[in-house]
Amino acid sequence: MKAQIYKILPLVLSVLLLLSLLFGCAPELTEEQVKEETLDYLSSRYSADFLILSAVKKSTAPGPIPQINIFNINYYWELKAEATLFAEDTFTIYYKYVKDTGEWEWTDNYYSLLLDNEAKRYFENMISFDTDYLVEVEWGYYPWPDGTDETTTFQEWLDAGGEIFSVDIYLNNIDPSETQCTPIAEYILSSCPNLHMVYFGGITTDGFEQVQREGWENIDWNEHNDWQLDYLMYFQEDTSTE
Repeated sequence: MKAQIYKILPLVLSVLLLLSLLFGCAPELTEEQVKEETLDYLSSRYSADFLILSAVKKSTAPGPIPQINIFNINYYWELKAEATLFAEDTFTIYYKYVKDTGEWEWTDNYYSLLLDNEAKRYFENMISFDTDYLVEVEWGYYPWPDGTDETTTFQEWLDAGGEIFSVDIYLNNIDPSETQCTPIAEYILSSCPNLHMVYFGGITTDGFEQVQREGWENIDWNEHNDWQLDYLMYFQEDTSTE
């Protein structure tokens, strides 16, 4: 019996290897290998130097543990990185298996650093309030539009179909009102059809000053509910049907 098992074992292993190649299951990379290959990817696309801060393997399968089988790859890698041009600011890289191509591919939102200041100025020019306000751009994790690269301007990004998750407008110590906010939101959304949402949030003066110093993304808002006043949200799908 054992002799028969030993005879068929190489055949079984060969079949499994062939199936793994057919279904894209290349040898699994370690965390350090993913970091190294991601640095190679970034260096091939951009002129800056980069530091990988973290690489986390995440599961898309039911249950908490990433799995892999010969018919389906149930995990991907999420990495955080810094660029030397933007001290202490981070961006995100995803390393995922794409079924349509049968390849592992990278996507990144480095544009969120490259274009952020220009985008804020762009939207500030579309806004007018009687109180102090701050504009923040939540970029999301969308692909680079075709034909764009690190030299692309924000206007070129928009013209190429670049997507943005949200423009957030923080108002100093007042609640946002529909009378003031609705015309501004409609103007912004109609001017930027690939912007998904405009958010207006009233925050106390303490919160406002903290956002000025640290940026909204560096504040744990769950710990500072007392800073938050009322808010309004406007969505692209609501205005596009009018």
